[in-house]
Amino acid sequence: MNYEKVLAGAAYLNPDAVPALAATVKPEMLSEPWSSLYRKAVEQHAATGTVDVALLKLPKPLLEAWADATESCLSPSNAELYARAVRDKWKRYAVAKAAEEVIQACRNGADEDAAIARVVAAAAGYDDAPKPGKLIESVKERRALVRATRLAGRHTTGIPTGFPTLDRITDGIQPGHLWVAGGYTSAGKSYLAINVAAAALADGKGVSFVTLEMSPEEIAARASAHRSGVPSRWHELTPEQEEARESADRWVAESNLRIVTVPDISGLVFEIRRAEREGRSLVIIDYLQLVKTAPKDSTYDAMRKVAQELQARLRGSSVAVLALSQVSNEGARNPSETIDFKGAGDIAASADVAILLRSAHTAEERAERSAAGERLMVRLDVRKNRHGAVGAVPVALDGRTGRMEEVRQDSVDAVFFTK
Repeated sequence: MNYEKVLAGAAYLNPDAVPALAATVKPEMLSEPWSSLYRKAVEQHAATGTVDVALLKLPKPLLEAWADATESCLSPSNAELYARAVRDKWKRYAVAKAAEEVIQACRNGADEDAAIARVVAAAAGYDDAPKPGKLIESVKERRALVRATRLAGRHTTGIPTGFPTLDRITDGIQPGHLWVAGGYTSAGKSYLAINVAAAALADGKGVSFVTLEMSPEEIAARASAHRSGVPSRWHELTPEQEEARESADRWVAESNLRIVTVPDISGLVFEIRRAEREGRSLVIIDYLQLVKTAPKDSTYDAMRKVAQELQARLRGSSVAVLALSQVSNEGARNPSETIDFKGAGDIAASADVAILLRSAHTAEERAERSAAGERLMVRLDVRKNRHGAVGAVPVALDGRTGRMEEVRQDSVDAVFFTK
């Protein structure tokens, strides 16, 4: 049951319960559109003592959400039960996030006692939060997992990205986290997504690839070229190359990879929920600025809604999201230490990890190197890492196959980044 939806519906079907609901659940504890719908009901009841949808003059998207919520709420008398369920989920998420920050602090060599004090303080803000002793037990279990992972020779406890340095500083892509990777046109964003998807699939994780720019067939072709090392545009192949391509095609067809396009933000949320139900661990979005919201939304409003919806949807989720993003023209012209994704600042604010892709070449140099079959040098700048360090990872991109490979900082290739 979607408790957020039925709670929003109950607020309209059982107005007498709204004061008790408002004392238990704040609107920001819900994801959109249920948050806005619930907020309208609470505000109207505070002003008039009742809730009447006819007087609210809701916009069409919220009116459709109201119809869905009230139809789904079969037992309005259970409104307070729904409220407790929403509140408890929110609190579990908040405490889990606090514990996770402690784990990262301990793993990075921070003062352990101070870190534990922070999670105890975080837990103290919740009336029925787990006792600090229980939280510390969870922290210890997480530490043991990190140690076991390292002893087993793995770089990360999360989903591997395929880039050892990136995995080391982030501990991989963790469940419930939002990663945003941005870059200007032709920076290599889609290739990065294919490489991360390939690393996740090779690690036994399922991937949902939501493509809004290219067709699903183009994404499948890129995945096959990455796997085989044979460019998809090559047609005169050696027997070995033919065999490699056929093997890669079979691998893509049989892997736990779902490639799909969606019409709007509601379709995107549906895909995330489907990934949860079907056991896929990673959802990739290519790219955020193409996600449709309300027809009259500006780019700023649309990106704000998308960022907030993703953040809300991922709370306590078993799924992680890697979202690609454009950067603003100003950000592309004047690289700085800021995070300048195109649209609202909510994108960077919502991200657990924010990465900017920087090409080491001019447009002319990229064209010349591509024509000559030479690799392109790209830097993955980790500008934000909510739970660990930041840094730069130089990688080499083969534009024919889409393969990206981390290069050593002292290698010949790395000289491009000192220009």
